[in-house]
Amino acid sequence: GYGLTEEYLGCPIKSSMEVKMIGHTEDGREVVIDKNAAEADGIIISCRIKPHNAFRGKYESGIMKMMAVGLGKQVGAEHVHEQG
Repeated sequence: GYGLTEEYLGCPIKSSMEVKMIGHTEDGREVVIDKNAAEADGIIISCRIKPHNAFRGKYESGIMKMMAVGLGKQVGAEHVHEQG
């Protein structure tokens, strides 16, 4: 709908739900990231920044959510949401 095609962007568009485990949190939980992102030369996160509507804490911005949930795909979202 936005016209963002490989031809328009001049680069491949890769999408999957496959993740790669890249480490563990201090309390032993797995940290995962999108497999394509893990294999990329770099990652650029871009979004608007605003406080989360229903959360108050040290990290509450959209960028943090995109990194934890978006780059972690379904597996990452489940890990984050398990913690409340």
